[in-house]
Amino acid sequence: MLLSRANKAWFSFRGIESTDVDAWLVSAPVFAQGAWRGDSKTVIGRDGDVFVSDGCYDTSEIKVKLRFRMSRLDDVMAWLTGSGWLVFAWARNRAYRARVEKKLDYKYGVPGLNPIMQVEVTFLCQPFRYQWPEPKAFEITASGTEFINPGTAPSLPRVKITGSGDFTVTISGQELAFSNVTGSGIIVDSYSMDALSYDGTEGANGKMSGTPWTIAPGKSTVAWTAESGSSVTKIEILPRWRYY
Repeated sequence: MLLSRANKAWFSFRGIESTDVDAWLVSAPVFAQGAWRGDSKTVIGRDGDVFVSDGCYDTSEIKVKLRFRMSRLDDVMAWLTGSGWLVFAWARNRAYRARVEKKLDYKYGVPGLNPIMQVEVTFLCQPFRYQWPEPKAFEITASGTEFINPGTAPSLPRVKITGSGDFTVTISGQELAFSNVTGSGIIVDSYSMDALSYDGTEGANGKMSGTPWTIAPGKSTVAWTAESGSSVTKIEILPRWRYY
């Protein structure tokens, strides 16, 4: 009965569920959210202190204790390495960008012909939880179009612009200027903070002026203007909605 209940509390890492390798949770995971990054400064003549932040957060940690049969050791060791999406059964509409980089100590838990092994895994996670499954890109063909960010934190979108020449694009009140865009258009990835060619194979930071967009929670507008002889015909936004 206990094993049956534990198997229902699966989690997925890199697209592989714990039940796929016959592993089960020993206890509930421990979540340690990353701290708001900044410095506290004491100001003479002022009570308390002043906190100065760059608006970013430290890496979060999630610790998970697992048990599994020794016959699945090779599978478990191959699974718990590298980086990928981390999803828990009880919150399957949210995902973490996670990686395993700390050493893992595999221990014997219960002896026998096919002994039960135990391991504690520390997942290092990028701040914020992401909407899961990952939302599909949506298309905008008219300047001035509004949309809603349903998340609770600013998102870092991937924006694909179909257009050419010199133009500006404003999203969520933030304007980016583009110059000498050739071919079919340009891509801006706010997560990597890079501009790319339309097919995503070459860098194009030299054609972009400004800091890649963040999309605030709530209502936002997409608008653009193009110089004479230039054009913008379509914008596709992969939103990557995020939550605290």
